[in-house]
Amino acid sequence: MEHIKPKPPKSHRCVFMDIIKVLKGKPIALDKDSIGCMGGKRYLGFSKEIMPDFEYFLSYGKEGLEGERYKKSPETGKEIMKRMPTFEAPAGYIVFKRIDL
Repeated sequence: MEHIKPKPPKSHRCVFMDIIKVLKGKPIALDKDSIGCMGGKRYLGFSKEIMPDFEYFLSYGKEGLEGERYKKSPETGKEIMKRMPTFEAPAGYIVFKRIDL
């Protein structure tokens, strides 16, 4: 059986960058210390906190905060944040692995 251990982030990066590795066939394990972004920590259940002006980060940004352009506008970002459920992770880590390989 393959053992996968969470690794500390080398820099600030979005969880989506880690998911791309999974799509290419590399399994990953994440815990609260290995996730390099606040959004990833929150939406994977490792934190209830969210950075100020997160809706701008999700969209086109603002002065002093570069946006990721995941959403069309801060308003759209705020709406999605309201509807996104939050929960506490049921374990100390989460493993992502393709099941079709």
